[in-house]
Amino acid sequence: MSTRNKVTMIFCSCDAYADMWEGFFSLLKKYWPEFDGEIILNTESSTFQYDGYSISEPLNCSKDTPWSERLYRSLERASNPYVLLMLEDFYLKAPVDHAAFCKTLDYMQNNPDVASVTYRREFGAEKPIASLPGFFLRKQFCRYKITAHITLYRADYLRRLLRKYESA
Repeated sequence: MSTRNKVTMIFCSCDAYADMWEGFFSLLKKYWPEFDGEIILNTESSTFQYDGYSISEPLNCSKDTPWSERLYRSLERASNPYVLLMLEDFYLKAPVDHAAFCKTLDYMQNNPDVASVTYRREFGAEKPIASLPGFFLRKQFCRYKITAHITLYRADYLRRLLRKYESA
């Protein structure tokens, strides 16, 4: 299954960590070659390209622009209904199970009440999802509901949650 026209990866970083981007994208290409979604570089002003990827230009904002405002502005640029949030130090260490990722995407598409899927078990997880082994539903109101861990969000949901003055 293609992620094109479905998933936008927002690669969150800052200009100061530009030295990590080459490593991230080389491992992305090696361990998740099937990912063909849109990629938005969420940083202040540095540009970056990597062979085989079309990475959007940065926002060109000042260094004192809050992290969440930059993320909000990146979300406004996302053309897809789902956003995969990644940070520059989330280096992949093994092949991504693309079919399993697509199952979580299908699950979200078929369950409009599911706002996000976090690819790490979080506090507050309580009920296993039968059709997604290893995933759990969380209560609507629980601790750590919003996370910077690798998470697939509904773009409109994440947009509503952000406060432009908050930090990561």
